[in-house]
Amino acid sequence: MDSQTTDADDQHILRIANEIIDDLNISIFRPNAVAWTEDLPITLVDTDTPVPEMGGMVRRDVPVGWSVFTWDRVILNPQMKGKLSPAEWRPLLVSSLIYEARLRGRRDLATILAWTPFIIDGIGWWWLFAVWTSKPGIPALLAITDSIGLIAAFLVGGLLSRWLSKRLRLEADTLASALVGLEILKPVLEKMESLGLVDEYAGSLWGMGYPFSGELMSGRPTLAERIRNLEGPREAGAAFSNSRWKEQLHLMETGGFPSTQS
Repeated sequence: MDSQTTDADDQHILRIANEIIDDLNISIFRPNAVAWTEDLPITLVDTDTPVPEMGGMVRRDVPVGWSVFTWDRVILNPQMKGKLSPAEWRPLLVSSLIYEARLRGRRDLATILAWTPFIIDGIGWWWLFAVWTSKPGIPALLAITDSIGLIAAFLVGGLLSRWLSKRLRLEADTLASALVGLEILKPVLEKMESLGLVDEYAGSLWGMGYPFSGELMSGRPTLAERIRNLEGPREAGAAFSNSRWKEQLHLMETGGFPSTQS
């Protein structure tokens, strides 16, 4: 595919993304360019300049089959470049925007929940230093307990963050299919599967994630899980009218937890 065609496709993808942003009434993104990269570096505030001291670290990766948004850019994984038409990007962009913007409040709550084990263990360490000199014998026991607690916090917090973010991405797919149609989103996912466009970091709750990524909510479903998530009764998808969709969005905006297919 020549660069002229690629540029035209990028502009078409950008136009579709902005249409979806307007349709979903999203105000936190106003992209004016498409970028193809595997990850986002940690940058200085309000700039694209990487922090020199954080060289090698990244803020988050850009998963295959998903889009990441900044205020002024739509960011896509280069493994996907030229593999889908701009029209086929539409349902993927809808799902990503629902996850990034409409489910943002619930993702923040999930982040707090994932941090809770670390907070509890931190209180234990604070208590340990508070009694270190006043009660002989107790600090040694507390140190052992807090050390075990720290290991448990890493295990439980890591599991929670990946499981909750994976569930939210599946919910974003469910809501997207209700908006654009199951017959639109599912074939695109199946095409990705047939092309071997695989997210190697998806599916695992315990394995290593993207190297040197600072993103806590990094859990993602595999393509097979995304497809299976959409394979419920067709009547369930057809039951979403425009008013029902608006009700779902209102619940998400006000902190509600709409019941969706999982």
